[in-house]
Amino acid sequence: MFDAFDQAHGLHAFAPAPPTRLLVVPATAHGGVAHQLLWLLARRLARQGEQVLVLDGMATESAGSGLRALLEATPGAPVPWPGDWTEDAVSGVHIMPGRLGLLQLGNQAHGRPGSATLARLVQALPQGVFVLLTAPVEVLAVLLQATGARPLVPLDAQPRTLVEAYNAAKVLLQAGELSPVLVPMAPRGHTAGGRGLDALEAPVAALAQCARTHLGADLQIWPVAYDESRDTPAARVPEPWWFKVLDSALTVTSDVVASDLRQPAEVAAEPDSRRC
Repeated sequence: MFDAFDQAHGLHAFAPAPPTRLLVVPATAHGGVAHQLLWLLARRLARQGEQVLVLDGMATESAGSGLRALLEATPGAPVPWPGDWTEDAVSGVHIMPGRLGLLQLGNQAHGRPGSATLARLVQALPQGVFVLLTAPVEVLAVLLQATGARPLVPLDAQPRTLVEAYNAAKVLLQAGELSPVLVPMAPRGHTAGGRGLDALEAPVAALAQCARTHLGADLQIWPVAYDESRDTPAARVPEPWWFKVLDSALTVTSDVVASDLRQPAEVAAEPDSRRC
């Protein structure tokens, strides 16, 4: 009686929609180190077949475009891709301005669980994408409060980025109830002039000690020495570091309810042989 029925087609129709995954990089005042981390993540994700959306909470939407327009669109309407990541011209990577939309979500978040605010954000985006979210740390603390997200806080050897990283960790811990991860970054092979990871060991250790003493938090530290001269994104960062970052992504299913927020499994503190 089932001869005329394509069972495989029927099962495919009921296949669950792919989840949306989220990595968070707090924006820095001067932009350089946060942009470098976003660039490394976006290229690597795209080259392994992901559709990547960089949601830029520092860029203001023009009329009728960006995140704000998607939030105000009719529910269920098709979600257009917001253009390409033109700087590196990597297929599969898209960038969307979202400052006003994120502020709108933040204003609506008071008195609501962070999972509900994140759910509203994900519902407005294309389904199944890998979202790289960057925004001021105060905005992220409100939007993601108690969701289990693990913001990647980038820093280099510049004194101002060290101070900024500590302040970011403080806001994310205290206001966001989140678990930030410090990501010291340096170009591989450049140890002279204070540019390598070696130059970051002492200041980052001091930063971590301050966090223990004054914030009561033992921050994880995932240093990375990246190599921009390598031909492929896969060769630019150590594989153990990359898989550590990938495992830390927050997953949200297509139903987008609070119970569908999946905290990443706990991971060890050592992503590779280098630790500040």
